[in-house]
Amino acid sequence: PWWGRGYAAEAGALALAVAFADLGLNRVAAYHMVHNTASAAVLRKLGFQPEGLLEERVYKGGAFQDVVAYALLRRDYDGRGAAAGARAAEDGARVREDGAG
Repeated sequence: PWWGRGYAAEAGALALAVAFADLGLNRVAAYHMVHNTASAAVLRKLGFQPEGLLEERVYKGGAFQDVVAYALLRRDYDGRGAAAGARAAEDGARVREDGAG
């Protein structure tokens, strides 16, 4: 019931704002299972760039699973993550107001 409402993009945007503005980090890394295309879409929306494939990195469901590594550097962070999060929050609010989803 929580998927597709923009919560992940909204939370990610807030986390990036804290990471870069408040904590002064230079790099933020993120990972997702290869088959999780929704997570890939959120990371790309926030400005993350794929860095590589970690083969058989996680053991889950009785088998080793591949993981994709992403990163976002301070120099590439232009607030678009915040904008994406704000759009996702607005979209989620509209869905909740309409009672859809």
